[in-house]
Order: sequence, then structure tokens, then C-alpha cells
Amino acid sequence: NPGAMLRSAAGALGLTLTLALTLTLTLTLTLTLVPTLAAEQEPLPEGLPHKYQQYCDTTPEERDVVWAAAMASLKAAGLNRGRQGTYATWRGHFPGANPQTNYGIGWMSGPSPRGYQAWLAKNTKEGIPLDKTWGVAPTDKVSFFLSRQDAYVALGCTPPELGYFHMKIGTGVRRYPLHMPSVLLGDTVNNANVNTTMGSHGSAPYNATYLYIGTADDETYSRIVAAFAAAGLPAQAANRDVIPAGQWVRFLRDGAGSEATWNEDEADSLTILGRYSGFADKRQYEWLSTGCRAGLVHATADYAAQVEPRTTTASPHAIARPKGNPATSELPLHGKLTELRAKLVSAMRAEGYEEVASVPMSRDDRDDLRCLVDTGYNVFWGDTGGIGGGFCDNQAWDGLYMDTFAMPLYNPFDVGHYKFNPKVDRTFAIVGVNHAAVKNVGYNSIMLTGVSRKFETPQGSKSWDGAKLFGTADAFGGDPRLFAVGAANSCPKGWTGCEPATLKTFTLNSTMFSVDRFYLERDTATGPRADELLMSEFIVFERGQAQAQAWLRRRRAASMRRTETPEYLRSRFQTRPKMIPRRRARARSAPRAPPRPASAHSFASSRFSFLVLEAPTETVPGSAPTHGRGTEIPGSRTEAAPGGLGFGFGLGLGSGLGLGLGLGSGLGLGLDGSLDEACLD
Repeated sequence: NPGAMLRSAAGALGLTLTLALTLTLTLTLTLTLVPTLAAEQEPLPEGLPHKYQQYCDTTPEERDVVWAAAMASLKAAGLNRGRQGTYATWRGHFPGANPQTNYGIGWMSGPSPRGYQAWLAKNTKEGIPLDKTWGVAPTDKVSFFLSRQDAYVALGCTPPELGYFHMKIGTGVRRYPLHMPSVLLGDTVNNANVNTTMGSHGSAPYNATYLYIGTADDETYSRIVAAFAAAGLPAQAANRDVIPAGQWVRFLRDGAGSEATWNEDEADSLTILGRYSGFADKRQYEWLSTGCRAGLVHATADYAAQVEPRTTTASPHAIARPKGNPATSELPLHGKLTELRAKLVSAMRAEGYEEVASVPMSRDDRDDLRCLVDTGYNVFWGDTGGIGGGFCDNQAWDGLYMDTFAMPLYNPFDVGHYKFNPKVDRTFAIVGVNHAAVKNVGYNSIMLTGVSRKFETPQGSKSWDGAKLFGTADAFGGDPRLFAVGAANSCPKGWTGCEPATLKTFTLNSTMFSVDRFYLERDTATGPRADELLMSEFIVFERGQAQAQAWLRRRRAASMRRTETPEYLRSRFQTRPKMIPRRRARARSAPRAPPRPASAHSFASSRFSFLVLEAPTETVPGSAPTHGRGTEIPGSRTEAAPGGLGFGFGLGLGSGLGLGLGLGSGLGLGLDGSLDEACLD
């Protein structure tokens, strides 16, 4: 029956179109919205569904049984369960953070303490931005309050093998003076010291179950370990994150029993942050965007009356792991590094380039306590970022950073040379010691980025980890333990460490900025001693008109010596005299912007603005001139959707009508992040 066949075909076509539309919408929602961390109305108050949780030598179901038994035991002892949630990792680029690292954050499900969200919004409206942590996450969801005898507890899996990971509690909102200091409160739990079900003290740090307990109180820690051990978890898997007392944290009152008295007690809020760098197998990145069960434990008034607090640690420095390994000091390489620098300058001069600016990359050897109490202090040397506000960048105690923030302090008139413009023949070079070639490093890298909307993003940066730095100094006859990397309009032949600098990566007239990161010295299970490291150096080379003409003369002279025939030179360059006058004529007819004196301005990036003394800004011919005005970067926002539905239909024309209907759903987190609030390193 032709009519029946047409009707059947039309219906099939409609169903096909429906499925295609529904599948497309569903995939779009799912890829955009997973993981489900930021929904204001979480579908599961206990945290992530099992399919988004971590698997290792235990499953989420097995850990749920242990968790429930341990919490019941603690409740009987006077330690009540508080807000629950998840500790989860972030698969994509964390806005405002370096592109070589992925991050983990703690997310609290359920309603925040009464009045906390409104209080954050009120202060933000009045000019103290507190509503977003790291410019991305709602502060009331990623921060929490503890008394001295309370604890933050997480039960999950360590990641697959990688160079470095850590977990650490830090300050969220400091009450007096009121600000967000971004301070991690002492030594971290990392892959060189973590305890797991498979081994202790970093002996089996990957793909194993761990118990994380952050508390200021020794007795609370002991009781939580005992409760989980009684529930079936080996005690060797427990890890203590000591929250310092004294001047470091203002806690809830003893025996508060919940977070309800946060405002009356004028308590500081806390957060938890993790870093994950250098996966051994790139396919293991799939582990990211997973989470584990986490939550708060509060001591009741009865417990506090019966059990004396034992917060013996008034300062994290008192128990910090000692830094330094003189046997692997980089200082003996000082002469070799000086020699490499001279060879680089000589090689660039042979290519027609001259050194026009340089800056040593200063070490961020910070005072975290001062960040908490002094809003005029920050980690970046000399406050050249114009940050203020008491800011320590969430820098880890088992890491060390060198950067070029101090660049304007050395010579303000050189600032213009650090700007990227494809019409100006510049080479941005970094030389230094490859820490991975000298020390037993967890992870190290060099990053070059432009200060713009793409600051520290994967799309706006060039980066080299320790493995890629090996051999980059060979082009200049440098010691194999050293590196020489950079970005240029045209890289010198044979320099494997040089990458193209284009507008696809760097924004026009953005100030180039570099960071040298060193995460974890495995021999000491903490960060390196600053005075055992040689500072890297950022050098700018330019080949201007005079340099280009001199270079051309040298090339011609070399050709003359090789051929000793004027006829060769005439045949090689005979078209040049006809072309040069016309080029000059066009150049004279192009409008030129009047020169501007050096000026000071600031432009926003991350949660601070960089203060830069700027020389007149170059423009690409034919484009509108710019003068380096600050670009206000809009605030990040976190958008959530509890679900999504996709509908589609298909219509077939003929002697019959076919109709198809499809349904799809997606759930999770959508991020539209800019670099206005956060800077994580």
C-alpha cells in the first residue's frame, strides 16, 4: 500500500529528526553542565551521585557504608554531623588559575548558615567583594565555619599517578580586618606524605582510599580516626590537616554544635583547596570532574564541657616540615647560567636582535600571617600588582613561585618593550635552571602569558613543563641542566625552546608575564628552600629598523666573502632599489598617532589589577591606535540548572502525516568565568 508506506516513512523521518535534535540538545546540556557542583538546588543533599564519585580500591557504595557507621558512632560520642557535601576536582581550566594545574574544591550541600549569604551580598554591594570565592564559586557554598573541636572530613580516592597533588584548608573570609586573604594555613597533605589504605607516608599515593580530617583539636582527630576504624577503614589511611589556632583563625565558640552562631561569634570562614599537576598518562585526566563524600563534624555543648580542647598548635610553622636539601642546591650552576645568558645574547645579536629589557623573576617568599592581618600586604613583590587587600594567592607551602610582577620596579621606562605586537620584531626569552634536572621535583613549569582577558588561560599562554625544558639550551651550548625558552615572531633556526608568538595566542599590546613554578621537593615532602634556587630571568630582544639594516649589511658582507663576486650581490638584490621608495612613500602617507609620555594605569586581571608604567603603545598599521587603557573585565558568574529537557518533532509530507517526539535531560554546572576575582597558582 503506497499510502501506508508513505505514512510509515514520514513517521520514521520524524522520529529520526527528533532523536537527532534531542541527542544534540542532551549532549550539549550534559557537556556544558557536568559536574553537578554549583546547582543552587542540589538534587542530592548528601553530595554527588555515585556515577560522578571516585573509584579505586573502594567503591562509593562501600565508602557510604563506612561513612554512615562512623557518623553514627561520633554522634553517640557528642560529635554531631553538620553540613554535608563533596570534595570534587575540576576537569577544565579553573578561571583565574594557571593552565598547567587542575583544582579541587569543597562544596557544601544544603542551605548555608542563616544570614550568611545575605551578609556576603551586602558587603559585596558596599565595595568588599565577598560573594564569590576565586571569582568563580559562591562563597556560602565553598566555605564553612568550625569551632576548635570541630572538623572537616572527606573520604575518597587519591588520583592516578601524577607529578603533584595536594589538599589543604585555608581562610575563606577573614572577619577582622574584613577581606579574603587567600591563605593556606600550613603544610599540605600531598603525594609525598599522604596516608592511604595501600600505604603510609607517601609510599602508595595513587588510586587508593584516604581519610582527610581537618581540625585544630588533637582529641577530635583521634576520635574521628577511631570511629572510621571501627567502621572498617584502616587507621593508616587517616591524614591530619592541622588548622592552627592563636592569631591564625577566629573560631566558633566551643560547643557551638553547628554553624548557626557564625555572626555572633564573628568567626572566620574556611575553605579547602587542592591542586593536581602533571598526570603521567594524559588519558588519566578523565579522573577529574569526580568527587567524594565530605562534611562537617561539630562538637556539642556537652562534649565541650566534658572534653578539654587540645589545640597545641598556635602556629603552623611549629610543625611545618623542614625545607632544603643542600646536596641538590642550584647555586653551583650560577657560572653556567651566566655563560648561557651571554651565549643567548650573542646568538640573538648574530640574528640582528639587540637586548632591550630584562628582569630577574623574583621569588614569592611570603608571610602568610601578615596576609591575614595586614590589608596593605600581598605576596607579590613590592605590590607592583596594585593588589593590596592582604592577598597571598592561595600559594601552597610545598611550592615556590618566581614571577615578573616586579618588572616595573627595575626600570619603568622599559615597560613598553614587554608588550606583544606582531608588527614589532620582538623575542621574549626566559633562561634559568630546570629544577627537574637538579632536584627531585614533583612538578615544575615555565609559563609565558599576556596580561589580558586571556591571562593564564590555555589559549593565551605558552608553557613548558620540566620534561619539555630538557634540551632547550642545547642550541646555545648550554649546560643540560639549564633551559632557554621563549616566544618570537620568527624563532632562530635550531632553537627548539622557541615557539611562535601570534595574535592567536597573545592579545595585541598585552604586557608579557612569566611564572616559574616548583611544586614539591619529594626528598623533603614539602617545598624547596628559596635560597637554594637560582632565579630565572626574562629577557626581551628587538630587531628594529637600525638593527635590521645592520643585520642586512652583515649578511651582505658575509655573502661577499663567500662568493667574492659583485655580480652575485647585484643579481640577488637588484629588485630592492625599485621597491624601497614605494614602501617609504606609503609609510609617509599613513597617519601617525602623536607620541604619548609614559603614564601609569591599571587594568584588571584575576582578583587584582596590575599597576604598569606604560610607554606609548604601538598599533598595528591600519588599526585604531590604543594607549593601553585598562580593560574592565566583567565578573565571573556561576550558573546552574537542575535539569534540561529537549523536544523535537519531524513532519513527513505525502498522503499521510508522521510525528515523532523525543525527550532528553542534562544536569550540572555551567561556568562563564572571567579573570576578575581569582588568581590561583
